[in-house]
This record gives sequence, structure tokens and C-alpha cells, in this order.
Amino acid sequence: LPDRFEHPETWEYKVKKQHPLYQTSNSGYGAKPPCTFQMPRVYHGISSTFSEGVCLAGPQRDGGPNM
Repeated sequence: LPDRFEHPETWEYKVKKQHPLYQTSNSGYGAKPPCTFQMPRVYHGISSTFSEGVCLAGPQRDGGPNM
């Protein structure tokens, strides 16, 4: 696991103060930093080969008529 998942207590967790009329139930879950038992035990990184190929090819060009 990456070190950031091993020790969530080291995160600099900042919570924005919300207006009480517009507070959602999800903001209640996000108000506290995660505990160690809430963190994933396995990390599956994603390869970036597709994104690297797109960056090398450049933006898509449209050769169609301009209508």
C-alpha cells in the first residue's frame, strides 16, 4: 500500500464551515478524517499508457464541414 493509505492520521484534513441550512448528510460523513480500519487494504494502481499515447498524438482534429 502507498504510505498515504497506511497512516491516514497524518493527513492535513481541512473542513470548510458550511451554512446550516444547506448542510447535507454527506457532509456529516466527510466532517471527520478516516480511521485506519476505513482505509483500503489493497491498492491496485492504474497504468497510464492510454493517457500517455493520447498526449503524444495531440488533440483530435475534426476535418468535417464547419456548420
